[in-house]
Amino acid sequence: IVKDFSLYKRTYEPAVYAEGCGIWISNNRFLNSSSSAMRLEGNDIIVEYNEIGYVVNESDDQGGLDMWYNPSYRGIVIRYNHWHDITGGTKNGAAGVRLDDMISGVHIHGNVFERCGAVIFGAVQIHGGKDNLVENNLFYDCLAAVSFSTWKEKHWLDELDSPVIKKKIY
Repeated sequence: IVKDFSLYKRTYEPAVYAEGCGIWISNNRFLNSSSSAMRLEGNDIIVEYNEIGYVVNESDDQGGLDMWYNPSYRGIVIRYNHWHDITGGTKNGAAGVRLDDMISGVHIHGNVFERCGAVIFGAVQIHGGKDNLVENNLFYDCLAAVSFSTWKEKHWLDELDSPVIKKKIY
């Protein structure tokens, strides 16, 4: 069990920061944090059989699990977890799982989401990603099951041509 973390640096200090390929995060409890419990950066990561609750208590525009701004992160599987009481955020909100800015190719299935989502975010929030699959999850007492904020096609293509994204992809 990892609890009461992000006490000194209140944002972007998750209990797990996984960067790489083939990482497996399983059978943990992450409780009580001002910010996210997990941040993933990589490919072919499995997150399963975890309990994540009472996180993102003071942050906005985040998720219990957060991924951000790299369309090359593919093959991530988020399955059989219990996400609960993730309702922070005051402007945009908080989600159980947040796929932010072009995150693509994630499979979210077999999870229980209980009291997740706030403001404009559902239990799962997807911002501008492609090829994400959310199926066979249970959503109980959530603001919404899944929320989307899209990017225009031109914006997506412009970002793919940007030096930052080119470097990440190559």
